[in-house]
Amino acid sequence: MKKIKTIAALAVALVLSGVVAKAADVLRVQGAGPQPFTLIQSFTTDVSETYKAITNNTSCAFSYAIIDCTKGENVCIQIVASLSGAGTTANTLTLQGSVDKSDWASNVPITVPSIAWTPAGTAAVITVTNIPVIGIPYLRVATIANANANTGAITNYSVKYFVK
Repeated sequence: MKKIKTIAALAVALVLSGVVAKAADVLRVQGAGPQPFTLIQSFTTDVSETYKAITNNTSCAFSYAIIDCTKGENVCIQIVASLSGAGTTANTLTLQGSVDKSDWASNVPITVPSIAWTPAGTAAVITVTNIPVIGIPYLRVATIANANANTGAITNYSVKYFVK
C-alpha cells in the first residue's frame, strides 16, 4: 500500500511540475499535428452541413458552412469530389464574407472568392487552395455548383479547411 501511495504522490508531483506531456504534445511528437476541420460532407451527420448528391446543372446553397478566420491570416480549403458518371466540366464552390455571421457579402475582396475544380468522372479529384483572408473574420461556403450537363451528380464530396 505504501508503494502505491508513493507512486501516486510521484505522479501528482510530475503533473504539477509540468513534466508530464499533454495529449496534444504527444500527437505533435508522433507527427499527427493539428487536423483540418470538415465543413461539408455528403451523406454524414457529424459535420456542419450534410447534403446528398448535387445533380447536374444545379447548385446547392449552404447556410451554416462557416469558417472562423479570426485565429489566422490564411485559410486553406480542400475539396474532394467525384461524379456519379462521366464528366469533365469545371464545378465551382463560391465563398461569401461577413463581419458578424449574419449579413453575408458576395463581393468579398479576397484573392479566391470562388474555387473551381474539374472532375474526372467517377474518380475522386482533390483540389487545395490557400486564401489570404486580409482581416475578414468569417467566410462561408455559399454554393457548390455542378456545371456538368447530363453527366452525373457530384457525389462523395467533402470540404475541409485549416486556418493558420
